[in-house]
Amino acid sequence: MNQPQLFDEPIVYQGYVLDVTASTDKILADLFPNIDRPCEYRLADSWLLAKPRSRWPHNRRAFLLNWMRKCTNREKRSDLEARDIAVAINAGSAGR
Repeated sequence: MNQPQLFDEPIVYQGYVLDVTASTDKILADLFPNIDRPCEYRLADSWLLAKPRSRWPHNRRAFLLNWMRKCTNREKRSDLEARDIAVAINAGSAGR
């Protein structure tokens, strides 16, 4: 969605719903250095696009911050699940 910019700040990602400014990208890069931000911007944008317009968040910066926070939780959870699977496989093969 193309919103009028109050300031001439460069846009680092312009999607259908989300526009991410350089300052927002810098904040997210500092807080979440291990996340592929452009990929997550596309995922968040497509997720919003699937929602009715009335459900789109008014505070997009807060939405992105929460999206990235949940993304790190997903990564931690998948790392733990992968570790648990590896432990289970090793435990199963040790009994043979």
